[in-house]
Amino acid sequence: MEKAKPLLKKSIEADWIGAGLEKDMHMIEWCYVELLCNESQTDAKEFDSLFEKAKAHCANLGWVFPKIHPKQEALLEVAVSLGLDTRAAEIVSLIRSRKPISRATRARLKEIEASLA
Repeated sequence: MEKAKPLLKKSIEADWIGAGLEKDMHMIEWCYVELLCNESQTDAKEFDSLFEKAKAHCANLGWVFPKIHPKQEALLEVAVSLGLDTRAAEIVSLIRSRKPISRATRARLKEIEASLA
């Protein structure tokens, strides 16, 4: 991950639209998620700070972070493991807003919501 970190950060900061790659801008989300799931998975403050940065950046580009379904679920698990209840509830809400939701995902959301109550 240490070798990949500079490349991920550079990709996040790249001008995807200016390079004619507007259809690939979702890669920014992938890069943030990789950093969040690998680099920040043991530090709640770092995770929360980077998550806020990702949300702001993606909002600036016109979408809600995280929007990629499997990435939402991965980030939810990290937020839960770090004890970030508010962040976990936010991600649960995003997942609940999508249709359809698999049975397994619905069951996991129910578990998490019960632990947050």
